[in-house]
Amino acid sequence: LTWRICTPRVINAEKSEFNEDQAACCQISIRRREPGLEEDEEWLILCSTQFLTGYYWALFDGHGGPEAAIIASNYLHYCIKQKLEEVVGGITEARPPMHLSGRCVCNSDPQFVEEKHIHTEDLVVGALENAFQECDEVIGQEMEATNQTGGCTALAALYFQGKLYVANAGDSRAILVLKDNVVPMSCEFTPETERQRIQHLAFLFPKLLDGEFTRFEFPRRLKGDDVGQKVLYRDYFMEGWGYKTVEKADLKYPLVHGHGKQ
Repeated sequence: LTWRICTPRVINAEKSEFNEDQAACCQISIRRREPGLEEDEEWLILCSTQFLTGYYWALFDGHGGPEAAIIASNYLHYCIKQKLEEVVGGITEARPPMHLSGRCVCNSDPQFVEEKHIHTEDLVVGALENAFQECDEVIGQEMEATNQTGGCTALAALYFQGKLYVANAGDSRAILVLKDNVVPMSCEFTPETERQRIQHLAFLFPKLLDGEFTRFEFPRRLKGDDVGQKVLYRDYFMEGWGYKTVEKADLKYPLVHGHGKQ
C-alpha cells in the first residue's frame, strides 16, 4: 500500500458553499498500559515490544452540510486508536484470553474461546465497530448542541498487523481492483440490504414514524385512486411480495424507498 496517497477533492459541483466530502490519512500507534507503572517506567519497559503501528485511510461523504463529515474526519481515527488500546492485551496474544487480564477463572476458558472461533482479528474488528459507534454518538451530541442537522457516510481502511481491515457506514464503498476482476471490500447499506431491519424497527416503534411515513414497501408511491384496491406490497418479515388492500394510511411517504444502490 502506498502511504502518500493523493485524494482528489471537489466542492460538490457547486451544490454547497463548503466541501461536504472529507478525507483523512494518518499513522496509528498503540501500546499497552500496564497497571501500577509510572508513565516513564511503562514506556521503557513496553515500547520495544508492545508498540504496534497501523495505517489509516478514510473518506466521508457529507449530507445536509459539511459538519458531520468534518467531525468524523477529525475524530474517527482517535476513536479507533482508543478502542485498539483497550484490547491490545488480547491482540498481542496468539489467541484472545477469556479475561483481558489473563486470569483463568475456569480451566476450560481457552477451550470455550476456541470453540467460538474467536481470533485476534475479531478484536480488531470489534474495536472498529465500537469506534464507529462512539464517533456516531459524538457527532449526534455535537449536532444537538449546535442545533444543526446533517450526517455523512464513513469508509475507513486500516492496515494493521499485516492485515487490511475495511469498515463502512452508509453507501460509500471500497473495492479491490485485480488484474481480471473487481472484489467488493465493504458491505453496503442500501434500501435493499437495510429494508427489513428498518421496517422491523418501524413495526416495534411506530412513534418513530411520527405520522409521516408508512413502513410498507410498494412498487411505487400510492395515490388516492389506489385506496380500496389490492396492490403489491412487502412488510418487514417478507422476502417475497404479497397483495394488501390499500388504506388511507398507506398513502403516506414510504419509509424505505429506492432500489439497487440508490
